[in-house]
Amino acid sequence: MGRSTDGELAFLTIEEAAPRLASGDRSPEELTTAVLERVGGAELLEATYIDLLAESALAEAKIAEADIAAFCTVFRWELRRCSR
Repeated sequence: MGRSTDGELAFLTIEEAAPRLASGDRSPEELTTAVLERVGGAELLEATYIDLLAESALAEAKIAEADIAAFCTVFRWELRRCSR
């Protein structure tokens, strides 16, 4: 699996994004940023979303990244993601 571009990342399904997150190819923050940029560029933003909570979404993505790192440290996974 090759590294996806930011543009491609924004269009992945969660099933497609999950292996990239698990392997460390992409971080939760990168995925969130790509999706927020995609949504922010949409002409129908006002009609589609009541509130776009970019700051809280990025904060949650950073927490997810820290949780992944902590889990890897505690359980010392043999996966490439945890061997970084």
